[in-house]
Amino acid sequence: MLTHGSIEEISRLVVETVQQSLASLGIEAAHVDGDFQLFSVEGFDSLSFVRLLMSFEQKCGRTLDLSAIDFNSIETIDALVSQLYNQWIEYLTNTQ
Repeated sequence: MLTHGSIEEISRLVVETVQQSLASLGIEAAHVDGDFQLFSVEGFDSLSFVRLLMSFEQKCGRTLDLSAIDFNSIETIDALVSQLYNQWIEYLTNTQ
């Protein structure tokens, strides 16, 4: 569950989720960091990405606004984290 919503916490959750997603494909992902190219791994495709987002939603306890994600600009984990963090900030702003 997402507790503080800091960019570091979101990054940690995304890295954990990517590692789990890759493991489910039978790919060892011991060294996954912000520069990791998501779609450079054979077998990691758009369906894997959707599963990754769904798993992230479960971990953070809220639904993502998929229409607000620029899928064409997401190549690395850092790019994904940036968009998810922006959504989190917008969510917090709208709920206060």
